[in-house]
Amino acid sequence: MMVMRPIKESDTEAFISLAFQQTTLGIRNLPKNKERLIKKIALSHQSFARKAEAPDHELYLFVMEDLSTNQLAGVSGIWIIDGKHKQEFFYRLDSIPSTCHWKEAPKDIKILTPVCPKESLTELGALFLHPSFHHQGLGPLLSLSRFLFAAAHPERFFQKIAADMRGAIHHFESAPFWDGLGRHFCDISYPELMTRLDLDPTVVPSLIPTHPIYVPLLPPDTQKSIGAIHESTAPAFKMLSREGFDLTNIIDLFDGGPRLVGKLDDLRTMAKSKTAPFGGIASAPISGETHLLSNERLDFRCCYGNIQLERNGSALLDKETADALKLHPGDTFRYLDISGHHHH
Repeated sequence: MMVMRPIKESDTEAFISLAFQQTTLGIRNLPKNKERLIKKIALSHQSFARKAEAPDHELYLFVMEDLSTNQLAGVSGIWIIDGKHKQEFFYRLDSIPSTCHWKEAPKDIKILTPVCPKESLTELGALFLHPSFHHQGLGPLLSLSRFLFAAAHPERFFQKIAADMRGAIHHFESAPFWDGLGRHFCDISYPELMTRLDLDPTVVPSLIPTHPIYVPLLPPDTQKSIGAIHESTAPAFKMLSREGFDLTNIIDLFDGGPRLVGKLDDLRTMAKSKTAPFGGIASAPISGETHLLSNERLDFRCCYGNIQLERNGSALLDKETADALKLHPGDTFRYLDISGHHHH
């Protein structure tokens, strides 16, 4: 049985080895840096412990645990960007009309403008599933469980929610976007850039131009990579699109990947999940559609399971599922039919 739960201090070693195992470049909110990972665990611990009436600058990290082996299979996060204090830098892709009326001139010219939006929002990221657990249909559990947590604790999150998709990176060693643009401002390779950013992300503003960049002047490879999505990120992109996220013209500074945004209450998981009181353990095996199930507590648990709805509105679960969710009779839990997600 796989269950999502908040990360704990005792997960530190397993979490660090998980973060260091991602061979892929470019998951910047899972740095290969022990001190920064340990800080993230501490911040997550404080965030779950806080009595929050409004979003501040919390970070909620969840790990997927295989209850039969206690092995950590993956991690995902959702956090608060407080626009007043936290600076995030991007390029904005704009089109400006050409003023030349000759037929040889383009109708409009694309430009990339460095921006630092000062907005407060909820952000998704730190999503990583250990390769030995791929192709087991665990994607929805890893990703959508965050929305069930937000549905149970809406006061902790901003309505605007963003997710940055990884851009095009070739064979773990080069990013055409960085090579054709960023390297003119700091001549280091993309892997070296990632290593240094893991050590010190505060250097970011000094790595980017202060003026807009004319896209037609960039190498064709680099132009193609603007807003492109890394092949391993395609399933996440599909899932978030289905949830109701839209593409924006905001682009990552280093790999050119796009930012998706949505509104928390309008996301499919938020709108379609329902709650029921837990009525106890079913006496016979439960069949039917697989659901994503979660408790409503800050000591959050989320797993796959089947439910048996009773006439009185309560719902029965099997013992393994109820135990995994730490439910007591009368507790409210949340459920979402994910049969459309083809997760098995």
